[in-house]
Amino acid sequence: MKKLLLLVAFAVMICSAAFAGWDKTFALSDKVEHKKVNFYNRLGINISADVYMPKSRLENKKLPAIVVGAPWGAVKEQAAGLYAEKLAEQGFITLAFDPSYTGESGGTPRGVALPQVWVDDFSAALDYLNNQAEVDSSHVGVLGIGSGGSAAVGAAAVDPRFKAVALINLEDKGRIARLGYDDVYSPQDFQAHLEEIADQRLKEFNGADRKPVLAVPEEYSEDNSLMANELFSYYRTKRGYHPRFVNPLIADGASWVSFYPLSQFDMITPRPVFFIIGEKAYSRYFSEDAFVSAQDPKELKIIEGAGHTDLYDNEQYMPIENLKVFFSNTLKDDSWQQM
Repeated sequence: MKKLLLLVAFAVMICSAAFAGWDKTFALSDKVEHKKVNFYNRLGINISADVYMPKSRLENKKLPAIVVGAPWGAVKEQAAGLYAEKLAEQGFITLAFDPSYTGESGGTPRGVALPQVWVDDFSAALDYLNNQAEVDSSHVGVLGIGSGGSAAVGAAAVDPRFKAVALINLEDKGRIARLGYDDVYSPQDFQAHLEEIADQRLKEFNGADRKPVLAVPEEYSEDNSLMANELFSYYRTKRGYHPRFVNPLIADGASWVSFYPLSQFDMITPRPVFFIIGEKAYSRYFSEDAFVSAQDPKELKIIEGAGHTDLYDNEQYMPIENLKVFFSNTLKDDSWQQM
């Protein structure tokens, strides 16, 4: 426990120093321009985002764009921002955002994660990009990371302005709410889960503090699951620690039970979908099952040797070149070749 506290204190110190200027978990690239922006979703919630643009873009040349969605509870200063920066280096205009109720975005109570609101955040990001002079608004794609892939698919299913969809280590949050990880819930387990949610909801109605799911544990332990320790290795260490990251709330779980975005791939067709998964990722089964249910055109890429969070920030495994090729081909714009 003492070692953990020292590690967190170190991370806080590093982040606090960075907040005087650059506040990300990654370095600012000298190949891109960055700016912080704000816009409102349809619920009137102020969304905070980072926009990245290649410095070497041609004057008066509109570029294709990509909206990048972070995992559940994560913020734009982590993996989503890193992917946005890396893809901007490849010639795209990119936007990474904090979902409603999270990070620097507005909305109360804090830390809430509701599927329909999250889906609208993606479309609100697209609304913003469509109003930027530098963006080719007819060529915008979406990239969802981890559980952010659930909302990205939900957004693309109902918003035809997203012309291509890429998903990195997709997690189906609706399926998790119904079946647990690895589909381990029995019918009795599921009912107990719903009762836990209902009990927590009543406690909060009567004044109790909102209680999070400890998806990312406070300590590393051999007794933890593979998933828990892999998430710990990113979110609780200097790799990816950020003080605005939050664990999801127990009472939000009921909203996800009726969320079935991965049954809506027929609504995305014929727009292309690209699944990217780590060979050793605990989440691998989500993408493999979704790939089977998705219609053509579709593509699946397995990154050998990679776990789930390896694809968040490990440049040995990050599929930037694969994403560059996919989005360059599917967004039908060759301006990146002129960089």
